[in-house]
Parts: sequence; C-alpha cells; structure tokens
Amino acid sequence: MSRVILDASIWVKILTEEPGTDSAQELVVRLLREKKEIVAPAIMKLEVGSVLRKKWRRKLLDFETLQELWNKFNLLPITYVDLAMLNDSAWKIADQNGLVHLYDAIYLALCDGIEFWTADERLVNSVKESGLYIRLLGEK
Repeated sequence: MSRVILDASIWVKILTEEPGTDSAQELVVRLLREKKEIVAPAIMKLEVGSVLRKKWRRKLLDFETLQELWNKFNLLPITYVDLAMLNDSAWKIADQNGLVHLYDAIYLALCDGIEFWTADERLVNSVKESGLYIRLLGEK
C-alpha cells in the first residue's frame, strides 16, 4: 500500500465549509478508493484541533458542532508518525528553506518519497527551489 500525506489545511477544509472543501473531499475520496495509506506527523491532531477551536472562539462554530467535528476527525483513517523520529530532519529542512515554523518542516521531513498534499500555497512557494515536491490542493 502506498502512502500519502495530507496536512492540516486539507483536513480543516474537509471538516468545515470553506473555499476548497469540494476539492479536498474529492482528493480524499480518490485516495481512499486507491487504497492509499494516509499518514501525518502526530502534531497534526493539535493543529486541526486548534483551528477548530479558533473557529469556535470566533463564533463560526457552536460548541456542539465543535465537538462533533473533533470526534469525526478522530475517527478518520490516518496513521500518525511519532515526532521524535522527525525532529532533527525537520530542523535541518527549516534551516535549508528559511522556514520559521517547524510544524511545516515536520511534514516535509515526513514526505521523503511520500506524496504530500497541502492547501497552503505559501508553504508550496517557500520550498519551490529546494527540490522538495509538494502538491497544492486543486492541481491535477
């Protein structure tokens, strides 16, 4: 079974209605149909949870919906990778690419030889010159 990484930006689009939701849902359906194993660094749970809580705090979600989305997210077929295995590599990748946020670099550390999808155009643009290949949601 081949593996694929979907970052937090993809999962937030699946869980909440925002621009790109349809594309994110189509991508996940296709990947599951192709029997791909979806992997992510363990920190992704905190990222998605933080975005959901921020939407709740801004009154974009009520508390019941927040709980439902969090529970739904925790049932998704995602294999989480321990951060300890990725920390040193993430630090080097952040240095090499001028990345401020280690949580971006942690995905890049995991993506060695693994297809990686994001909805974060800023991240894609920041590593264009590095040779790391990231697929932007919506591209074919």
